[in-house]
Amino acid sequence: MGISAAPFIANLFLAWYEYRFMTQPTTTARQKEVVRAFSLTKRYLDDLLALNNRFISRLLSVDQRYAGMHGLYPTSLQVEPQSHPHLQTQIPAGTTAMPFLDILLILRTTPSGDARITTRLYDKRVQPVFDGVRLSRFIGADSNVNEASKRNIFTGQFHRLRRVVMEVENFVFESANLIAALTQMGYSRARLIRDCARVLEATPQAYYIQRRQRQHPEYADLVGLIRQYLARRRHFDSTAVPLELTQTHHW
Repeated sequence: MGISAAPFIANLFLAWYEYRFMTQPTTTARQKEVVRAFSLTKRYLDDLLALNNRFISRLLSVDQRYAGMHGLYPTSLQVEPQSHPHLQTQIPAGTTAMPFLDILLILRTTPSGDARITTRLYDKRVQPVFDGVRLSRFIGADSNVNEASKRNIFTGQFHRLRRVVMEVENFVFESANLIAALTQMGYSRARLIRDCARVLEATPQAYYIQRRQRQHPEYADLVGLIRQYLARRRHFDSTAVPLELTQTHHW
């Protein structure tokens, strides 16, 4: 399992290779293009995300050479591309899904030819390999953990959702799932809904544009939509194309 400092040592070790790669002399136009492409490649510990980087396969290892530049990571490091075929049935048609940490990036092209990235919550425990495995996400309401920590579970998860999820409908769906999961752990559903209304009132900037759309007046009452999901009167269509709003990122 290694020592406690192992993640920090490994992180510094890889960061040194990344520094050496990014500080290589760039005298030609192609070399500058390579550095720009890798500036959008990010790593967190052992997770590597490369967006729109067509040079990644040519310069992934330090013994590789391209355009007069050496590669990125040591040859002893095995970096294998991951595939998630089970995600393709859960996203809109004509899009591509890519998980990174707890974020699911959905990449698509608009009819006008613009590229878009929409983000949703991603939990690797939904992968088929974890089917049948009993996993607990939160501590039980009857645990000996202090009450303040248990009360703050919902608030912390709420802010996590509003930062990760860009689609308001997906946010409502995930919030309902959160309340349902905490209810199963013994927490009061009525209190959780009150907490949800309280934090939504305290963060009026959350989904500000979506909550004020005239063509979708139902989004003005997110708590009401969460109640509908909990009562199973509303269902989330993960294959629907998200609304075109200014919060969508370009990539």
